This record gives sequence, structure tokens and C-alpha cells, in this order.
Amino acid sequence: MSRSTKLWKAGRTVGLWSSPIPSPRCLTRLAKVRFSQSQPCSMDQKPTMTLFENAIAIKEYRKQIPGGKFILIVDEADAMFRTVDKHQVFEKALQQLLGLNPSMTVMISATPVPFMLDLINEMDKSADNIEFFNLEPQDEYVGIENIVPLEIDGKKVYLEQNELTYKSSYTFDGVTVCNANEKNISLYDDALSDMDNRKGVLVLDCSCPRVYAVNNIKDKATAVQELYRRRGKESIVITFSGRGIAVKYPHKDWDHESWRKKLIGDVLQHIDEAFGLGMPVFIFGYAKMRRGISFRSSNRVPTHMIMALGRGHNISNMVQTLGRITFNGRSVLKDNGFDGVTVLTTSNDLTVCLKKQKYIEEVSKRIKSGDTFADAVTGANQRLPDSANFLRHTFRELGGIRGMRAQFEEWVLMEDVPKELSPDEEETKEKFWHDTDAQKLLQSLARLRKGHQLVHPDDVIDDLKEAEDYQMTKKKLRELLRKFCDKNLVSKDKDGLFKVPPPDRLTPFMNPDVVEMPDLLDDDEQSFEAENVGSSCPPLREVSTDSPYSSLGTRENPIVLDDSSDDECSTSISSITMANTTEGGRSHAAKVVTPEKAVDTLILEPESFVGKRIAKKFWTKPYFGRVVEYIQDRKLWHITYDDGDEEDFDKNDLRKALRFYRKQQHDDHSKPSSLSETSLSPLFGAPLTNIVDIPEVWEDDVSKRRSVIEEPEKKRRIYYTDLRCTPTTIAKRFKVDVRQILRDNKRREGYENIKRNSTFDYNSPIVLPLKRDE
Repeated sequence: MSRSTKLWKAGRTVGLWSSPIPSPRCLTRLAKVRFSQSQPCSMDQKPTMTLFENAIAIKEYRKQIPGGKFILIVDEADAMFRTVDKHQVFEKALQQLLGLNPSMTVMISATPVPFMLDLINEMDKSADNIEFFNLEPQDEYVGIENIVPLEIDGKKVYLEQNELTYKSSYTFDGVTVCNANEKNISLYDDALSDMDNRKGVLVLDCSCPRVYAVNNIKDKATAVQELYRRRGKESIVITFSGRGIAVKYPHKDWDHESWRKKLIGDVLQHIDEAFGLGMPVFIFGYAKMRRGISFRSSNRVPTHMIMALGRGHNISNMVQTLGRITFNGRSVLKDNGFDGVTVLTTSNDLTVCLKKQKYIEEVSKRIKSGDTFADAVTGANQRLPDSANFLRHTFRELGGIRGMRAQFEEWVLMEDVPKELSPDEEETKEKFWHDTDAQKLLQSLARLRKGHQLVHPDDVIDDLKEAEDYQMTKKKLRELLRKFCDKNLVSKDKDGLFKVPPPDRLTPFMNPDVVEMPDLLDDDEQSFEAENVGSSCPPLREVSTDSPYSSLGTRENPIVLDDSSDDECSTSISSITMANTTEGGRSHAAKVVTPEKAVDTLILEPESFVGKRIAKKFWTKPYFGRVVEYIQDRKLWHITYDDGDEEDFDKNDLRKALRFYRKQQHDDHSKPSSLSETSLSPLFGAPLTNIVDIPEVWEDDVSKRRSVIEEPEKKRRIYYTDLRCTPTTIAKRFKVDVRQILRDNKRREGYENIKRNSTFDYNSPIVLPLKRDE
């Protein structure tokens, strides 16, 4: 049995049941006691009841005893939260029970975070009638902290996410084991090693989700038994699925009937008595290895486990699965020759399990210190330590309801991420350290992150080509981004954009021998940091304090250098910055910078760039434009493209656009003579879309989200957005040029500042032109 957490709240009730089928025996016994003290009840008492029958039982009980009180208990309480609007029949029945106002609710779970958040939300974050109990383990308890990763030659070994699939296999001695690889087999080898000094081997394999299809758990179990038989080691294999329990003894066929409806503990007890503890046992399962099952007998407890859950499994499922190798039985484990339980899983999943338990313990400690339940859960009085920040190590959803992760991130305050890497991050670093493609991608993401935290894969390809002249295929990029998501280096939203953390979180994984490290100075420091242009420009010059130039190089008087000895540099150099300026006769070093890298000029003379031509790549084509205005209060340059699109640049954007224009200026054939010729020019000859009288809808109207209204008489469509939609994703969906979406909607009140990656709320009405064939 895994470590559990109890929580109850006065005045509310839920019920007592076990997942997946309600089985409230305690409530039945309570009803029997109450009815026996009053008049006989005609209600048929059953050993188990459905949730609806629970409610009927309570109503009948209160008919006999008006105002009668009762307590209901929920086991595996986090599994009871399944949908946001609680529309399932199961949840409706649960709500009916909740409306009967019992005296107390008791919720029990090893993964209580989902219903902790629900309780806070329900009580408007001001609950003062909630008691929280964290059951401390006894000396006999083997918990998450006693689980150790598999080691091979002294090195810890982990799985990659989705490393084991139905396509992976291991072949040896003519036997092919499906859903396996060398790491998987190494775990089995470790379990069966040193059998002279160890006994009671019990291996749990939760890596194969297939029960009926080819390469299923039965196929894997049969192959494993045969593989080790050929190696001279007999074993018993068991499958545990919705079909029930099936057992295959050595040199026997599968027995599907004898134990089909029995408990797994009874099967293991029989094996121990019939074959002894010297017979290793393998149990293969998947969904049945999550909740409510104890895999042990009197003298045999789990010794090894492989857990390989797909990307769709949430944190609660993952923690519950790993909880199958936590139990009361430390002395049994030691008597069998094992100091701990060995596991093979991903480093991220193992770290999440460890830190999630730390979070529960931290909440419990703070409540004991006087915090309210809500304050302790959210870290309102003091941020929770990083040792409890389990969510930053995984991409998984928090619980069964989508959106709980976002709710947790919004409500719960954590300390800043430390610079020291955690064990799973060290494993990630080692994995990507010498991978050139991964290093180039990290470098590109760090560059792009300075402009915006949301990045499209096409932006990465363009950036690598422009900045590094490095070609990366889209297939390779998708593969690496998925691996980065698995390691939680980046996260992907439903619109296909990737959220990138600040550059200082990426640099620990970057190898300076492979890529150039990004500048992590803040904007003010970066703006005065001198930059080299390369070997083609004059070297650093020593300027004496007696020199006439010693009074120059200031904000008021930037140096203009004319070096006729180098034509290329004399035409490209517009300023130099002075560094190490001190008093007392020491020399001053000056660094030469080009206009597109002239950080000081961008800061000191921003208006001087008005009128400059720029270029920027959208998708695969460069588009040209002009700097038309410097916005002083926002420190931005307003850009108008030749096709009528507009946007604002910060200094980094402008620097890139100037550099890119220099490469592409030979293709700039239009070069309009005045701004009036471009600022109102139609996009590809298309007229402006009608934006008058746009119908609004309520934000919480679910039926309107992602819907489209066609208005042929006004020659337009209205698209009502989903959460975090962007002009870019809308353009892709409707095959409309994103610049036309920007041009049309920027004319509307409240939409003047939208950009390509601006995110919308629910049901924001976006104007689109009609389809071209219309």
C-alpha cells in the first residue's frame, strides 16, 4: 500500500468507494446500524452499492431518523475528478451525494493535489474548515525515497520518453522479446543476478499497453520466460489485465481460468508455497498496475520495476503506478537480500515522484506551523522551495482534468529555479552535450527567446539559416523539439507554438565547444556592451588620454571613424564605443561596430534610423519595408512594409532586419520614393475587409469557440477564437495571409497592437476575408 494523504472538510460528504467500481461497505454497515436502532427498513441491504444507491440509502435512513448524521469517505479521491463541468453520470451521482450535507467528508489519496486545488477553488481560497493529515511512514515502510534507478557499470540508466513501443524489440538466442530493448533486459538481468544470495524476486513490468493486439503483454511474458529458460534460469510469468489474471508455470501452457478472478496476492502466496522463494516471478500489466492493487505476498515483495508510460498519462497516474513498489515490508525485502527497489523509467518521471512527495510534506509542515490550508497549498505566505517544485520537471498534465496544470502554475508560488541542475537535468545535459543539432537548436531558441517566448518551428529554421548558415530539416527539428518537450526544456501549446524559457535556463545545457554562448546581460547592460565585427575591420585601437579623441565617444559625441585604408569598413562603420574610460592618464580601448550591430547608436541616436530600408523573412520569402517612426516612450521603431503590413521593432529586431536587408538588398526592386506610396498600398491587390458592426459573443459561450460566421453581404468571415489562438495559427487554418489579418484587424478599436504571435482570449472575434473563390 502506498503512502496516503487524508483530508476532510466539515459539512460536506462524498462517499466511500474504490476505483474503478464503487464499493462503499462502510456506508452499508453504517446504514445497517442506524436502521437497527429504529424501525425496520424495507430497503434491500446489499454488500456493495452504486453511488445512486448510496444516495437512496441516506434518504431512506433519514426518513427513519430525521436529520440523521453520517460520515462518508472517498478512497483514491483524486480519481473522482474527471471533467470540468462534471457531466459524466458518475460525477452527477457524486454531486447528488454531495447535496445530502453529511457531517464530514474524508478524502484519501496518495496523489491529493487535484482535489486540493478543487477544494480551494470551491471555498474561494478562504477555507478554514479543512484538516489535512499526512500519514508519516513507519520503519517498515519502503517509500519513493527508497527506490533507486538501475545502474550498469556504475552508471545510472534511464529510459527516454516513448523509447519502448510495439516497434521496439530485443532478440537473443533466437527469442524476440517485444516492447523491449537492452535497457529493459538489463533490468531483468539485474533481478536474476546473484540468486545464491537473493530470493523472492518479483519484477513488475508496466511497459506494454497492448492486451489483445499483436506484441501484447502475453507475448512479452512468454518470450521473457523462454529467454531465461534458455539461459538456465526458470521463472513464472503472470499477466494482469481486464481479462483477469493468467499464469504460466515453467514448461506449462498458459492457465487462464484458475486465477482469473482471484487476487494477485493469492496467486503469489500459492507460488511461494508451491515453488518456494527461489522461483523468480514476473508480472506484466499496464492499466491494472495503477491503483488499488498490492503486489505482494507474506514473504515476497516487489524488487524491480520497469515503468514506461506514454505521453498521454498524467502525473497522478504516473505516481500511482510507481506506488505499486511502495509497501510495508522493509524487513521482508532485506530478508530476501535486497536493500531497495530498482526501477527503470525516465529520469523526469522519477524526479517528479520524489518532488511531489516533498510538496505534500511541505504543505503538511506549513499547516502544522499555523498556515491555513489554502495558504499552505499555494505558498501565499512564503514561496514553496524548489525541492517541492515537481511540475517543472515534466510535460504531463496534473490530473485527469485538462487545465489543472495551468491552474497549479497560476496559483502556487515557487522559489526561483536554482542554477544547480537536478539529477534529471544532468541526465538531459549529458544526452545533448555532444549532439550538434541539439546544440544549434538550443542556441537558436536562446536567440529567439530575446524577442518573444513563443516560437514557431519555421522561425527556428529561418534563424539557423540567417544567423548560422546552418541547415536543419523539418523532420529533425520536430524530433528534437519533441525530445525537448519530453525533458520539459520547452513546452508546446495547442496552437503548435513552443514556449521557450529565459536564455539563462538554456545555457546550462549548451556546450561552449560546439556553439557560441548567448549574452545573458540585461537589456540596459547589453545596450552598452561593445561588439566586434570581425577580422575585416580595423583592430582595437589604443587611444591615449592626451589624444583629441579622449573627449569623444560619449553619449553626446559618438565617434565617427573614417578609415580610408579599408573601403568596406569605411562605408560600414558609423560609430565606435569607448570602454574602460578612467581618469589618470591610462589608455582607453575602443571597439569598432557596424551599423547593424551598433548598439550604442540604436540607443543614443534612435531617430537616425528613420527612413532606413529593412528586410524580414516571412515563411520562405523576404519582405522589404522602411523605418517610418521612432516611438520615444516605448523605445520602438515603427515599420511599414511595402505591401502595407506594419509592425514595431525593438532594437534586436531592427538589428536583424538591417543585417538581413544588407544580404537581400539586390532583390529590393521597388524602393518606393516616398512613404505615401507604400503605407496604403493594398496587400497583393486585395481590398480592405469590412470591420463595421462585428457581432460580439460572451466569453464563456462554449458553443461559439472556434466557430465561423459567413457574411457574404459584407464580404467577410468572423472567426471566434479559442484560448491562446494567434494570428499566425488562424492564418494557417484558413489559408489567409497573416499580414492581411493584421492589416484588417489593426483598424479595430482594441486590436491596434496585435502582432503575429499575439494571443487571444476565448471568443475574440477576428475579421477574415471571404474565401478567394467567393
